[in-house]
Amino acid sequence: MLTQSGVKQLLSRYRVRPSRRMGQNFFIDANAAQALLRYCRYAEGDRVLEIGPGLGSITELLLETGARVVAVEKDYRLAKALEERLGAHPNLHLVTGDFLRQDAQALVRNFGEEPGPVRVFGNVPYCVTGPLVDQLIRDRCHYSEVHLTVQKEVAVRWAAGPGGKELAASSYMIQCFAEVEVLHRLSPGVFYPKPEVESVFLRLKLRTQPLVENELLPLWTELVRRSFAQRRKKLLSSLQAVPEPQWTRSVWQEELERAQIDPNARPEVLSLEDFIRLARTIDRACKRLIL
Repeated sequence: MLTQSGVKQLLSRYRVRPSRRMGQNFFIDANAAQALLRYCRYAEGDRVLEIGPGLGSITELLLETGARVVAVEKDYRLAKALEERLGAHPNLHLVTGDFLRQDAQALVRNFGEEPGPVRVFGNVPYCVTGPLVDQLIRDRCHYSEVHLTVQKEVAVRWAAGPGGKELAASSYMIQCFAEVEVLHRLSPGVFYPKPEVESVFLRLKLRTQPLVENELLPLWTELVRRSFAQRRKKLLSSLQAVPEPQWTRSVWQEELERAQIDPNARPEVLSLEDFIRLARTIDRACKRLIL
C-alpha cells in the first residue's frame, strides 16, 4: 500500500496538488486500511463499487481480497495514475467521472451479467457525503451495503436515537432506509494531507423497503422535517401546518394523543417508530375528513 512518501511522489508526478475544495485526502496508513477491510469482510468474487479511489491505496487491498472492483474517480489526473498503476489487473474496471452523475444500472453492468449484490466502499469528500448517500438510497435496488469514511459529527448524527442532542431530521431520514453502524474511528494522521476534522468509518445496510410505506413517505418526511426545523418548540406548535394549514390546534392535539404522543413533547424525545405511527394516524385522519 502507498505510504505518505509514495503518495507525495505520485502526486508530484501527475501534477496534482490535493484540493481542499474537492476534499482530497489519501490513505497512507496500511494498518488502518486493513482494519477497515476486516469490517467489510470482502471475499473472492464479491462485487465492490469503490467511490473515490484516488491513487488506489485501498483499491490495491480490495483487489488482494479477490473481489471484482469497479472504481469511479472524478479527477482525471488521479484516474490516469490509477490506470497506470493498477489498470492491468483483470478484476479492476475504472470509470472516470463524477459518481453523482453516473447511472447506477450502467455502473453495475460493468460487473457482468451474473446476478448478485453490489457492495460499496467510499473514501469520499465530506462535502458530498449527503448527496452521495441520497443517491445510493435512491438506487438501493442495485446495492446491498455501503462502507464509508465520513466526518465524525455526521456519523454520530446519523446513528443517533431519541433523547440525544445529536438527533436531527437527517438521523431518521437515513435510518428509514438503512441500518447505521459506526465501526471505527480514524485519526487525521491516517490521511495525507491531514483533514481538519475527525473521521469515522461506518456501515449502511440498505433496506430493500423503507420502514415507512411508500405512499406515506411524503407525509412522514414533512412531519419529521417540520418537527426538527423548530426543535425547541413543542410538537403541537411545530406541526400545525401539516398536512393542512386549516387544521386547528384542537384537531392536532386529538390526533397526537390518538398516536399516543404527548402534544407537549419536543421532537428529540420521539423515536423513529413514533414518527411512523404519527404519519399513519394523520393519514387515517385525512381520509376520514375527506369521507
